[in-house]
Amino acid sequence: MSSLRSRKPPSTAENLSPKTESNGRTPKRGRSTRQSNDGNHNGNSDTSTTAANEGNTEYGVGSIKRISLRNFVTYSEIEITPGPNMNMIIGPNGTGKSTIVCAIALGLGEKPSLLGRSTTVSEFVKHGCDRGVIEITLAGDDGEEPEGSGDIRVSREIIRETNKSNWKINGNPVPFAEIQKTMRKLNIQVNNLCQFLPQDRVVEFSKMSTQELLKETQCAVGREDLLELQKELVQLRSEEQRLMTEMHRGSQDADNMRKQNDVLERDVKRWQERQAAESNIRVLEALIPVVKYKEAKSVHDSAKVVRNQAHANYQQLKNDSGPAQEEIQQLESKIARTETKRQGLLSERTEMERTMRK
Repeated sequence: MSSLRSRKPPSTAENLSPKTESNGRTPKRGRSTRQSNDGNHNGNSDTSTTAANEGNTEYGVGSIKRISLRNFVTYSEIEITPGPNMNMIIGPNGTGKSTIVCAIALGLGEKPSLLGRSTTVSEFVKHGCDRGVIEITLAGDDGEEPEGSGDIRVSREIIRETNKSNWKINGNPVPFAEIQKTMRKLNIQVNNLCQFLPQDRVVEFSKMSTQELLKETQCAVGREDLLELQKELVQLRSEEQRLMTEMHRGSQDADNMRKQNDVLERDVKRWQERQAAESNIRVLEALIPVVKYKEAKSVHDSAKVVRNQAHANYQQLKNDSGPAQEEIQQLESKIARTETKRQGLLSERTEMERTMRK
C-alpha cells in the first residue's frame, strides 16, 4: 500500500504481483505485518504487504508509518507498517486489500461516499461488533509539533449504533475540524484522485479533463502558491485573450474606418469637383449677357456702318437730284394752282345747275 505524503503525489497499487516492479526487481519484504482475523482472515491469510525499501530510508512528512485496525469490516485486528518508499498490497480477490484502502480514506477524515461503497460509516464496523477503530500513524515534522515527537497518530473510533465517530490525535480527543486542519497541514488530500485513487473511482479518474488533471496535480504537489499562481496565470491568459480580442476588434474597426475614410475621401473629391463645376457654371452663366451684349454690339456696329453708308448714298443721291427736285416742286405748285382753279369751276357749274332747275 503506498503512503500519502506531502509534496509527492503517491500512487495506490492493489492486487499487484510482487514479480513486477518499475525497476525490474522483485520487491523486498517490508516491515512485519501482524493480523488477527476471524472468518476468512486468519493468521495464514493470503494477503501480504511488500515494500521497495531500497534507496531512501526516511519517511517524508505525511507518509503513513503504521496502520492499525480493530473490528473494521472483516478484520478483527490487523497492524501494517509500510516502508518509506513504494508499498504494495498483494493477495487474491476477497482477501481484504480494498478494506485497507477504505481504512486509510476513512481514518484520514474522508466521508464513506468518497469510496463509492457505502453512504454511512457505521457499515464499516465488523458484523457483530459495536465499535470499530482505525489508527494511522503519520510521519510529521519534528520541529512543528509542540511535543516534539514528530509522528502524528490519528485515531477514529466508529460507533455503529449512532453512526458517529470519536477522533483523537496522539491519544487526545479532538474535534473533526482539528483532523481536517492536520490533513491540510500535511497536504494529505484523500479526495484528490491524483493523490489517492481507490479502484472504485478509476473510471472517474479516466474521465477527468486535462485541465482538471492539471489542477489536481498542482494541489497534490503541495506548493501552496502553485494553484494560486496557476489561477493567476489563467486570469492573465484570459486577460491576454480579452486584450487580443479587443485589439483584433480595434484593428478591424480601424480597417473599417480606413475603408469608410477612403469612401468619404472619394465622396469629398467628387463633391469638390461638383462644387468647382457649379462655380464654373455660375461664372459662365454670368458671362452670357456679356457675350450677348458683345454679339449685339457687333451687330449694331455692323448695322451702323451699313446705315452710315446708306445715308451717305442718300445724301449723294439727294445732291445729285437737286435740279430735278426744283422742277418737281414747280410742277407740284402748278398742279396745285390748276387743281384750285378746277375746284372753282366745279363750284360754278354746280351753282349754275341748281339755278337752272329752279
